[in-house]
Amino acid sequence: MRILTSLVLSVLTAGLAAQGSAKDVYDKITAEQKELSESGRPSRDAIQAFLENVKSAIETNADALASGEGLYYRGQLQMMARDRDGALASFKSYLEGKPTSDLAHEARMMAAQLVMREDEAYAKQLVAAIDSSKLSEQSQKALEGMQRRMKADEVRNGLTGKALPAIAAVETLNAPADFSIAGAKGKVLVLDFWATWCPPCRAIIPDLVKLQEKHKNDGVQVVGVTRYYGYGMDFDADSKLPHGGKSVGGRTEDKALSHGDEITINEHFATAFELNYPIVFTEKEVAGDSFGIMGIPTVFVVGRDGKVVGHIVGGGEANHEKLEKLIEGAIAGDAADASAKKGER
Repeated sequence: MRILTSLVLSVLTAGLAAQGSAKDVYDKITAEQKELSESGRPSRDAIQAFLENVKSAIETNADALASGEGLYYRGQLQMMARDRDGALASFKSYLEGKPTSDLAHEARMMAAQLVMREDEAYAKQLVAAIDSSKLSEQSQKALEGMQRRMKADEVRNGLTGKALPAIAAVETLNAPADFSIAGAKGKVLVLDFWATWCPPCRAIIPDLVKLQEKHKNDGVQVVGVTRYYGYGMDFDADSKLPHGGKSVGGRTEDKALSHGDEITINEHFATAFELNYPIVFTEKEVAGDSFGIMGIPTVFVVGRDGKVVGHIVGGGEANHEKLEKLIEGAIAGDAADASAKKGER
């Protein structure tokens, strides 16, 4: 507590009101940020004090941050202050004036991170113009991660309208002995890539159960797709859903669950959540290589013709509504196709 109190006071009285070069201001704030992060788990007051200090530094040093390299450092400070729109505007302004400087490559990467989800085309344009040799080591790693995400997005988005990639089953639970995803062609498939350890995955499971029940007479088949992780969340009869299970296993070899134990916790999961659809274990590489999955839950909807209709990433009300529309669209589209074919005859 004494350390955190001292930190709050030092941040509030850091003396950043004094004018300095843009880089001096940035370096001082970065040092304060490092001190904050290394203090353990900062209190809410300490974090708020830091944010206010960053905002004050931007205002006090407005002239130094208004042009040239100052625009780049203003963008960095605005990111620290959680001013996304302001940061993006600053990086864009810097790139307009200094497009060939070494810092321009850092600015492009920062801007790409800010717009990646909202403007993929612009993000790709920025990334394509980056010379990674001009980046700091930390930024190089961030760029590599961004490029992996972009590649995954291309794979995932490129599946729409194409035949569903093969999903080899190494184990199937909560299903008839003869069940297979390939054998379910002719149904509207809802494939949920998930894991027991994933909180957002668990949060959407009750909705998937309801969707399966709602559309069971429409030829819809929900399937949970997972793999062996070596860890997970185990549920028993007294566990509170959806997050009240017990974490088991681990990411290191000496702590990892055996395949048999992981099957068992998935069986417990199916019972606790009253799953009315199968769980299929597949190979580790399938999700990333064939489906471009970087995060779970990711849910694909596949039409009766075996072609992907669309997908969602993550939970939440908006994604649930989108999933409902994808399913209903697949059902309606199949009905329309059947009607058209009947008319042709």
